[in-house]
Amino acid sequence: MLFRHAPEQSRSPVEDGSDSAAESENAVTVTVDLTSTEYPALVRKIGLNGNWDFALDADYRSMDNAADASAVIQSGLIELRRMMLDGKVLAENKDLDISKPNSLLGPEPAFSINEQGAIDIRVNKNLLSLRQNVKKDEMINFVQLAGTPDIFTLDSTLKYKENGVGNWYPFPVEDQIPQLAQSLAQYASKVASADQVPTIWAFWQEPDHTIGGNLSKEEAFGKYLDFYKQVGPAVKAFNRDAVVAGIQQNATNGIRPNGKIDGAVYKTFADMLLKTEREDGVRYPLDYITIQNYLGEKTKDIVENSRIAFGDSRFNLSPVFMNEFDFNKDMRDEKYNKPDQVVQLMDMIKYIYEQPDVSYVLLKRNLFNQKMLAYYPIQFLGDMPALRRNIVIGDGNTLAIQGLASSNDKAAAILLWNKGKTAQAIQLSLKNPDSRLINESSRLVVSTMAGTAPVMDREMKLTPDTHEVPLLTLPAEGFLMIRIETQQEGTEEQPRISLSDYARHLVWVPRLDGRSTPPTGMGHYDIRSDSLIASVSDPSGVGLAAVILKNVPDQDREHQDYKLYANLSGSGLPAGNASTVVGLRVDYLDGDSSMQTVFYRDSRYTGAEPWPLLEDWLPAKSEIRQEVSLGNGDRVTLDIARQAPKGWAESDGGARRIQVSLILKAVDGTASIVAQLSDTP
Repeated sequence: MLFRHAPEQSRSPVEDGSDSAAESENAVTVTVDLTSTEYPALVRKIGLNGNWDFALDADYRSMDNAADASAVIQSGLIELRRMMLDGKVLAENKDLDISKPNSLLGPEPAFSINEQGAIDIRVNKNLLSLRQNVKKDEMINFVQLAGTPDIFTLDSTLKYKENGVGNWYPFPVEDQIPQLAQSLAQYASKVASADQVPTIWAFWQEPDHTIGGNLSKEEAFGKYLDFYKQVGPAVKAFNRDAVVAGIQQNATNGIRPNGKIDGAVYKTFADMLLKTEREDGVRYPLDYITIQNYLGEKTKDIVENSRIAFGDSRFNLSPVFMNEFDFNKDMRDEKYNKPDQVVQLMDMIKYIYEQPDVSYVLLKRNLFNQKMLAYYPIQFLGDMPALRRNIVIGDGNTLAIQGLASSNDKAAAILLWNKGKTAQAIQLSLKNPDSRLINESSRLVVSTMAGTAPVMDREMKLTPDTHEVPLLTLPAEGFLMIRIETQQEGTEEQPRISLSDYARHLVWVPRLDGRSTPPTGMGHYDIRSDSLIASVSDPSGVGLAAVILKNVPDQDREHQDYKLYANLSGSGLPAGNASTVVGLRVDYLDGDSSMQTVFYRDSRYTGAEPWPLLEDWLPAKSEIRQEVSLGNGDRVTLDIARQAPKGWAESDGGARRIQVSLILKAVDGTASIVAQLSDTP
């Protein structure tokens, strides 16, 4: 990849030399090993929040700015009915004034009773417009429906907490819960079928304290589970590729006052869900474990408690998704413009990026809407290649300076930030440079961020002999953004999938049951580049991800020779190992089953099965095996149309669905592989 974003300002670039402030005997050496492999891979995880009561110009602007920073998720909280404490009077805000022309729930109510006594459901054009913008910006829409519509009778036994603040979403009377679940599922189905926007659906937020202030957490979870186990399957019944998340617990439920790591209140819900599933003999949908994390400074405790709470293998396909994120709650959004706060935020983002079981984190809308100071390092982070590299800062104890580094054959990126109150001279050392990346056609560009938008202040040509960069200055409470790119032929953006439609993706989350330590494998799918990514830290790790495509051309239609191409980049892959599994796989789907499986396996790993048996992963069927090379720089052709089984094009009502998977397993050490998919020869 080449970098898409240039600094918004620039000083006159220099070929070499250094600023006088950097000419210091106390320079900190930063060494980046460009052939090393760090776990996990550096994947895009950032998205943005949105309260979708009304369609605002700021929503569209925020989305577009976020897309330019390579964001992957846009959240929309739609409050179907909200009851707030207004002074001492409990006021009802029915459908949040749907008469306004930019309402997402009007001008006719989204839910109403017709003359025959049935429920009519309407989808608002403003909502569809916002969602089309999500699709244009190549993001997934996280839609959170909260509250009981007015057509239902609220449960009068549920009381608002005394002196409470915030939102309250009471349920209807018990015998109307099935109708509520079915109505919300129908609403989700109508929205999704109207625009085909990739969507994650969630219902309510922080149910342990928003359903009724007179309920204990266990009682609230019990009421929510009665609803959730009806709405989740109903959503899937309308669309088998629908993605359902839950249950939006807050940060407080993920920490103990004494700092003990035991699963906290997250485990209370997880245990109740497991018990309910055992009693009912049903696995209820939970594609993501959603957490509303307002205590970013406590993220480590929250993540570790989530691992213990959801350590059962039943959650192997349920990564953590922080659908809200904030920190230093006493400060308002202006903190995202304060240098000392922005470097704190980047410490938290770095930690989240290093956790293989955290898929996404959604940041404040205003950060993107106003392009606050925090926007720029996040934008740079979104452009960094996936193959993460080892970075050593000073003697390893220079805690005031933090950084991330990554590279592939075409580009490298180094992001450094300084939490200290004084500027620091940096001696950048490039270890083991690859001749495909650093050659006579390569250049290094340095941008500095010191309280304002980044300024490009260094550009120099590189040669194969370049191992050190002239001294740089890392500003106090500021950033250095360093890019290396080559101008060699073929460095243009890779083609994408254009003739098939994205339906959803899945990732394997191999948590260690009962332990707070990170999983040793990670899978990820990047919707912005159509890339499957797998990463492992040791021989026990399993990195596994899959994408489901629909409306795939088949040999009876216009594109009779339809193929997919997997463009591979990797690091740490062994030259040959009988126990290692590196594989691509295509399954032709009929419902939740495979009609036929095609394995693409590397002939160097002849002692391994092409695909390990994993609980809850799609079982193979009528196997076909293809021997290919799966290494850095390889391109694998997946002959989709010609290998399609008889009857597949007519299955699923003619949806023509396939699942493409990538696996990495049993590697002696740390390794990562990226399969960027396209359907362009």
